[in-house]
Amino acid sequence: MIAKLRELKSGLERLPSTVITGDKMRMFRNVIDRELGFAKYGVEVWGAGTAIGKLPMSKKATQALNDGHKADLTVEHTIPVSVLYQSFAIAETDAEFQAVIDHYHVALVTKEENKAINRAYVGAQSRMPTGWKMGDAILARYVIARLELEANES
Repeated sequence: MIAKLRELKSGLERLPSTVITGDKMRMFRNVIDRELGFAKYGVEVWGAGTAIGKLPMSKKATQALNDGHKADLTVEHTIPVSVLYQSFAIAETDAEFQAVIDHYHVALVTKEENKAINRAYVGAQSRMPTGWKMGDAILARYVIARLELEANES
C-alpha cells in the first residue's frame, strides 16, 4: 500500500499547476477509499449500501438498519480526508506514508450523527480538534459529538 501511495503522490505532483488542491484531494480520496478501503475492510468505501457488515457502525446506525432505515446511513471518515491529505502531501518516508495508512478509518453512521460530528466544533467537517496531531485518538471528533461506535465483529 505504501508503494500505491508513493505512485499516487508522484502522479499528483506531475499534474499541471493549474490543478487545484481540492481536485488533488478528491483524487486522493477516490484512491484511498477504493484501494485502502478494500485492503482494510474488504470493500471499496463508496457508499453505505456496499459497506454494511464490513465497516464499524455507530449504535444509532445499527438501530436504523435494524429498523429498516438503510437510506439513513452514510460513510464517515473518522479523520477528515483533508487532514489525511495534508499528511500525505508532505510524506516522504515509508513511516510517514504508513502513518497515513494507519490513520485511515471509516465508519457507518446515521446522517443525523454525521451532521452532529460536523457541528461539534467550528471546522469539524474538515479538521480535527485544536491540538490534535497524528498519533492522537482517531475518534476525537466522535467523542466531542458524543457518538458511540459498536465493536466491529468482522
